[in-house]
This record gives sequence, C-alpha cells and structure tokens, in this order.
Amino acid sequence: MTAAYRASQPMCPSCREPLEMHELEAPRAVVDLCKKCGGVWIDWEDGDLTELSRAVPGAEVRVMPRSGAGGCPRCNRPLAVEVFMEAAEVLRCGECAGAFVPYPSIGKIAGLTPAEAREKEEEIGVWGRVAETVRGWLRGGG
Repeated sequence: MTAAYRASQPMCPSCREPLEMHELEAPRAVVDLCKKCGGVWIDWEDGDLTELSRAVPGAEVRVMPRSGAGGCPRCNRPLAVEVFMEAAEVLRCGECAGAFVPYPSIGKIAGLTPAEAREKEEEIGVWGRVAETVRGWLRGGG
C-alpha cells in the first residue's frame, strides 16, 4: 500500500467520525477503526474478513449512528450492503472493494468457527461470491 493511499484522514461511513489506523499483529494488517461506533474499515488487500474481525480490538464506546451511511473512506463512492457468508451485513465499495464492518457485524463474523467459515465459503463458492458482488454493484449503481 502506498503512503498516498493513506495520506488523507478517512471518515467512518457510518457516523462520519475520523477513522484511526490500527496495526494488527496476527494476521498482520492495518485496519481503520472508528472509536465512536466501533466499526472497522478493511481494505481489500488486508486479508480475510473473518480472521481480521477476530483480531480487531473491542470498541470502548459504541454510539450507534443516527445518520445514514456515508461513502467509501478511500474513494468516496457509495457503499452497497452485502451479506457476508450469510452471517452479517457489511458495506462494500464497488470501486476499491474495501469493506466497512459495523460493530454488531464484527462479533457475528468473528464468531464463525474456521470450519463454519470454510463451509460457508464452499457453499457460496467463487462464482457465487462473484455473483453477489455483481448484484451489489448493480443495486448500488457503482
């Protein structure tokens, strides 16, 4: 990831507060956390959403936002709702493929056992994930 990509302060798509960069040890990645609502932004290259959700530290304050969803913190495109492995909703950017995981969804995704995650991934399959992504793009107009 280039420094220019993270040069500007990203804003939480949920509550419009600044996101704070946070380095995870295992798996090794950098994610962006919202201290207000507890959501997390995960760039597409950061890694597996299930593993990263398990590694995200718990939020100290979880004020649920009153405003609607904002745009992608990276490219400002609209975010589309995606149901991740039939477990929880995430907001996905059709342009950069990053995902915002709202606080209530983190626990649901993190709660999938590795076997359940593999099973759900196998049920959906690669082409099923592609179809879900394309449907999201068509609904979101992105």
